Amino acid sequence: MDLKNFLHPYYYLNVLILLSYIPLRSYYVDNPSAASFYVDEGSLGYSREVDAVALLLFVLGHKMRGTNNVIVALDWLFLYGKTFIVGAVYLMDKRVFFWYLVFLFIMFFYEPFQRPTTYSKWVRTINTVNINSQLRGSHKNTIEKKKKKNKKKKDTTTTSLKKTKGKGNGEQEQQFASTSSLFHLVQCVVPWSDRCKQAEIIFNGLANIYGTKDHLRFGRLDLEANPILAKRYGIDTSIRTLDLPAYLLFRDGDLIRRLPESDHSGSTTYFEQSYLKEHFAIETLYASNDDDHS
Repeated sequence: MDLKNFLHPYYYLNVLILLSYIPLRSYYVDNPSAASFYVDEGSLGYSREVDAVALLLFVLGHKMRGTNNVIVALDWLFLYGKTFIVGAVYLMDKRVFFWYLVFLFIMFFYEPFQRPTTYSKWVRTINTVNINSQLRGSHKNTIEKKKKKNKKKKDTTTTSLKKTKGKGNGEQEQQFASTSSLFHLVQCVVPWSDRCKQAEIIFNGLANIYGTKDHLRFGRLDLEANPILAKRYGIDTSIRTLDLPAYLLFRDGDLIRRLPESDHSGSTTYFEQSYLKEHFAIETLYASNDDDHS
């Protein structure tokens, strides 16, 4: 992870907002106008401030459980930390609350203050025009040339995709020809979803690790710009959807596995790298063509 990314205005402005609670609290703690927050007893037997802090820590602990991505963890900290501060300031002073809202709106809509997007050169852009050429590519031709140059290599090898068990997805087993197949893992997103934006960070990290071989490729599909493909793969893109982000694994252009499953029920969220690696057997796919690339 490049530490220079954290010098972006998004990070130090959010840190300043969180730290601003310290002087505000010092000023208003003895102010009668804030007595309902700092003096009145809450449900835990202490002040309402203690109740709010306890709730904040509980929510953060739940959201960050299992999260091994620093950027995602910071996003949750900033989101719920600012929510706590805005609520506290509302009880302190309505005028200060108004200026907090103005500043937060500026941060939200002014692009230089928005969270910087991560980048991976291994993630290709997929759309309606290039989907067939991208998913099939020229991998087979490359493999055939290599086979002719080295007759000692095996004509074909097979490997099995181990049984995996996802949340609500059940067990799946798939076999595929490793040396003659091109695998493409595609992340399906929409630009307005914060959940998708957080998932892009995780997916980019996965592509940076496993996208270096020609037979295993990574791509991203904007479903809002390509509604035909959303319909083709049965992915709901409405504002209340439980399908996003979605992940599609293709073998030579044919869909062989997906997340979430087409018949899933219940809430879904973005998936951690470990979950994606297990469900799609990324490490098995990555190592499957070692003979061809040695």
